[in-house]
Amino acid sequence: MDRVNTYIISLEGKDIVNSQNNKKGYETKNKNNLFKGSLDYSLEAIKISEINNKLFYKKEGKQYTNAVVNVTFNYGNGNKKIDLDINDEKDMHNKSFDKVSYTYKRENGKRVEDSDVAFGLYQHKDMSTKEIREELYKNGFKLDGKQYVRFKRSSGSSRVGKCLFIRKDLYKDMMEWSYMGLKYGKNDKMDLASMEAYISLTTSSIIDTISIDPKSILVIEDFKSEFEDTVMATEWCDEEQRLITSKKKTIISNSIWDGQSLLDASVFEEKYKDKGFLLLRNRFFKSACFNTNIQQFFKDNKIRNINQLKGFTLAEKIEDIKLITTPSSIKYLKFKDYKTFGGDRDKCLEYWITNSDERFGVVKYEKPPTNMHEMVQTHYQLLNTLPLSYDDMRELLRPSLEYIKLLKDDLAVLRNHIGINLEKLEKWNIEDENFDFTNSDELVYKLLMINDDFANTKIFRKYKDNLIQSYKNNIRKGHILTNGNYSVLFGNSYEMLQASCGLFNGESILGLDEVSVKSFGYNMELIGIRSPHVTMGNVWCCKNKYNELLDKYFNTSNFIIHVNSIKNNLLERLSSADFDSDQILVTDNRILVNSAKKIYGKFLVPTDFTPKKTVNRTNSVEDKIDLDIKTSKNLIGEIINLSQILNSEYWDRLKSGKSVDSLYEIISQLDVMSCIEIDKAKKESVVDSEKELKLIRESEYISYGQITRDKKKKKVMCRPYFFKFVGEGKNYKFIKKDTPMDYLEQIIDKEVPKIESIDSTISLTDLLVDGNNHKSDRKQMQNIINKVGKLNNEINGVWASNMCYEDKIRYSVIKKEKIVDFISKLKISDETFTTLIYRLGSEYNDKYGNLKRIGLILLNILFLAHKNQFLNLFKQLKGDVEVLTEDNENLNNKLKIYEKTYKKSTKMIL
Repeated sequence: MDRVNTYIISLEGKDIVNSQNNKKGYETKNKNNLFKGSLDYSLEAIKISEINNKLFYKKEGKQYTNAVVNVTFNYGNGNKKIDLDINDEKDMHNKSFDKVSYTYKRENGKRVEDSDVAFGLYQHKDMSTKEIREELYKNGFKLDGKQYVRFKRSSGSSRVGKCLFIRKDLYKDMMEWSYMGLKYGKNDKMDLASMEAYISLTTSSIIDTISIDPKSILVIEDFKSEFEDTVMATEWCDEEQRLITSKKKTIISNSIWDGQSLLDASVFEEKYKDKGFLLLRNRFFKSACFNTNIQQFFKDNKIRNINQLKGFTLAEKIEDIKLITTPSSIKYLKFKDYKTFGGDRDKCLEYWITNSDERFGVVKYEKPPTNMHEMVQTHYQLLNTLPLSYDDMRELLRPSLEYIKLLKDDLAVLRNHIGINLEKLEKWNIEDENFDFTNSDELVYKLLMINDDFANTKIFRKYKDNLIQSYKNNIRKGHILTNGNYSVLFGNSYEMLQASCGLFNGESILGLDEVSVKSFGYNMELIGIRSPHVTMGNVWCCKNKYNELLDKYFNTSNFIIHVNSIKNNLLERLSSADFDSDQILVTDNRILVNSAKKIYGKFLVPTDFTPKKTVNRTNSVEDKIDLDIKTSKNLIGEIINLSQILNSEYWDRLKSGKSVDSLYEIISQLDVMSCIEIDKAKKESVVDSEKELKLIRESEYISYGQITRDKKKKKVMCRPYFFKFVGEGKNYKFIKKDTPMDYLEQIIDKEVPKIESIDSTISLTDLLVDGNNHKSDRKQMQNIINKVGKLNNEINGVWASNMCYEDKIRYSVIKKEKIVDFISKLKISDETFTTLIYRLGSEYNDKYGNLKRIGLILLNILFLAHKNQFLNLFKQLKGDVEVLTEDNENLNNKLKIYEKTYKKSTKMIL
């Protein structure tokens, strides 16, 4: 097995159920596009390959396996076979039924079709998604004659209702490995939600593995900082069976090292010396492990013997200690009450250490932003929770508006922008919501570099218009580039080192709201925001401080931020943050910082006091079905949308002098609900989010209006104007509010003119080297056009479906790569290439109007399949082209783009 993601079959549950009357079940033969799912390169995939290394195979450079199947449950109407208990013809006439089928009796191995010997009649019944899930969880299914059974679901997959099934012959070995000695019968009580989440930790995508001897781990106690604070408390009311939110003075308890570990610098030395942390996975283990000079600290504090340490370890010498962690990272300890351990935590811990693998999966490490100049993008949730005035917003937008004008008017700037996009493309991952899988940047960039006249063609003008419109649309979503980054939270790091040998006294070397991060100047004021960001009480103002001890013992990069949560309600302010690789957006932008300071301390921190007791279920199929159905009802989007509607209402009412009594309480409650919703895959809650949302929508702060659809008037919810542009539905009435994001939209409406393309002056065909296009292969040409047209239709269909975002991207990329691979193997004459390009150059003529919708993607695929041949068809104008070079010295007559200055120079094209 190669260390890459593996393509797996992805099927809809109803299609599987409908196929199970066949002898072999669902048959994949002659069916295309089945491998739309992905089994990430992971500890799970490695283990499957160790059980049977023939399960993974390569085809056309891609890795596949049929060992695991992804099943979705988006549609009902599967057919369930209902036995009618009819055994003879007399019975058949005496019973009423419809849609009856029958199986055939076999005599001497041959099927007898005479109705006299027909038996086992049944009818088909439509099934709901719940019934389809029940059918497959209980009975599994056949695929190409092999039996599959329910396997696992990751927390991310469970939120969209997906579940993995595995070949039955692999199930026993894989589950024994996953449970690590924990054996629960189907009627045994257990924390099922946690177990399902923790056995799936090994399915997480990894980039590498590293070796750590489990006996080199030191486990110290978690520390909770308890203090009194006045907060906006959300609690559960048993009597009313709903949430109640109100101002309350109460005790806050912070777990200050929750999910983090200290990993000795020697482990980073070989491959990750320049990294500040690694997010590691193992069975029942998940932790953000930070690059720490552990042995240096021991030496400086005269820690020479194991008995000087304050924790549990199986190491024999102090030099052996490589990893310092806490029980919060070792999920196995949540099952210490299992019969083998009888509640003895040390016995449970010793079992986990002695049975753990030395191979730890590396999930990720910190990375710089991929945006221009390594800047960070704001988002509408942040902007709409700050008291930004219209003038503030205009000043914040000014660099972006200037840049749009430069993209429109200056070819050197546009060329530079495309070059930046190409660099970003190399760092692409499917979590980037702005990634364009049909990207034509390389094609356009190469043509611009060999012939500036390409900029005057219709196809380039269309590309340029689309690029600028896309940039404008991105800004409309609140994505404004500014100085900053996403930094990984590192909590009370020095205090954790102290605690390993009994030196921690409960105090922090960082003060309240002090941080230490290398990417900003010291003593600078910053703001920090964690996603999902809900309301004003989630904004964090902090000050960057240098600390010699942090610099001495921790090898952090620019993208790790030391924070202090002792006696500070920081974790709830950052929406139930912990330290298992949570990141925050950090910026020193003066407009944003000054705006945040105006409200800091004036809005109480939304704080969760809902019950957190374990919900014990049985290990039965029925409970797994019920748990997965509840988890698949993902309401996080609705919660965040509603919070932003109410934030807008808050600012609008405040500025118009209307009452805002109880409004902030409602918004704070939505913040708590968002955290409950995100965690429900591993923590069950008594909260009924659907009910709470319904009650909030019925409050006085939500207004309704009328719109006309299909010539009929319809009552709909009113939303702020900016929702029209953030992609959150059309069946609403949009009303301009006195709120920051509506200021943004109004400024763009007023100051960014609609894109009106200038007529092209050159045809694409004018740039071609003279040649004879009469010898082209018309049949081959039509085959290429048909395949690209089909690709375009398939991709459009996928993006119109309810497939999850990652699967849409993955499927689209696979399809595009297959077409490129197919065309790259064709021997295409220059004449055929030329004719195709001629037709594209005439794409608005009636004769070739069908190429209009696929023009750019066709051109791009031809380029990707035969780059050198394609470029050689175009006239190469030798000479100079204008390019930008970053130059922050001697600022006279320089071009300023955001935070950087450039000078223009010429580059010789040979």
